[in-house]
Amino acid sequence: MNRGENKPLIFTLTKNEDGTQRYNCNVCDKHFKRRDLVSQHHKMVHLRIRPQLRSCHICKAKVRTRKRASHMELEHGIPAPICGACGRKFAFPSEVIRHQKLYHMGERNYKCEVCNFKCKSINHLGTHKMTHAPERPFKCEICKKTFKWKNGLGRHMMIHLNVRPHVCGVCQEAFVQKTSTVIYGDFTRIREADGSESFACNVCKNVYKKRTSFTQHYKHVHLKQRPKLRGCHLCDVKVPGHMRAFHMETHGLPAPSCGACGKKFAFPWQVLQHQKFFHMGEKQFRCEICNLNFEYKRQLDHHSIKHTPLKPFKCDVCDKCFRWRNNLKKHMMIHLNIRPHVCKHCQEAFVQSSSLNYHIKTKHPELE
Repeated sequence: MNRGENKPLIFTLTKNEDGTQRYNCNVCDKHFKRRDLVSQHHKMVHLRIRPQLRSCHICKAKVRTRKRASHMELEHGIPAPICGACGRKFAFPSEVIRHQKLYHMGERNYKCEVCNFKCKSINHLGTHKMTHAPERPFKCEICKKTFKWKNGLGRHMMIHLNVRPHVCGVCQEAFVQKTSTVIYGDFTRIREADGSESFACNVCKNVYKKRTSFTQHYKHVHLKQRPKLRGCHLCDVKVPGHMRAFHMETHGLPAPSCGACGKKFAFPWQVLQHQKFFHMGEKQFRCEICNLNFEYKRQLDHHSIKHTPLKPFKCDVCDKCFRWRNNLKKHMMIHLNIRPHVCKHCQEAFVQSSSLNYHIKTKHPELE
């Protein structure tokens, strides 16, 4: 579990039957529920590193340095340094100041020279810099796949060893990972065992239930793209441009809406665009090769790749190539044995929804 290759492992991480983790000391075989407890045990019992004790100036009791503040509070009624924002207690006043800067004021003094990402601590920055390093020192001896971190190799080996600690409570089917993840450029899509999804920011690791919430977070926080605010001529409240029409409804002025379906929009031109695409079926962007029409130019650009011989996205396991990154990610689910599409009739699972549909048509035609 340690990142240094030459350092001996002081513990082994195992999974209990109920899914909880257990840290086993590699010297005396004692086990602990938390990593910090096994580290403390190894230092004090096997390395004989005793904590430095200091005398209390009131009662002369000797206590550890980090326990001195709590000793003064419990024994002598002198309050420990505390954060005024969240009430958390600390051993030293300097820790209160550092805590407030990092967690309440958002101060990040450690900056990555490659991507300008800012971190809270030097340790966090060191971990982040490994994402830019081309070296992948941890190699699987079975399929030759390489990893940047040892714990990534450890999770990967669970596939080859068929270790599946996460069991469905309904059908008892077991899985290697608790969630299935797909990594995109700016975020990671996480699909839970119950089918729910969440979106984790790849910069600060914040998690959101909706992709639109992540997009708004990424633009405002990381790209510093603040929405332009405009003052209302009736009440002088400043609102973003796309929310102005909905704000005017609070004054009794209706927002632009579609006469066919009643959907509301921020601007009148959005109503016209909506009616052209969804009610009139207008598609003004045409492919010059196959004459297929599209509603948006981005759809045409994505389609045009189909007519090129380039396949830039390559699988590291079987060397198969793909035109689109998303197809490579779906293909990797085969190697990782991630099968999110489950037949409701026989519980057989598939990587792709098309495979599930074909299975239902051929195996359960009488039930459809």
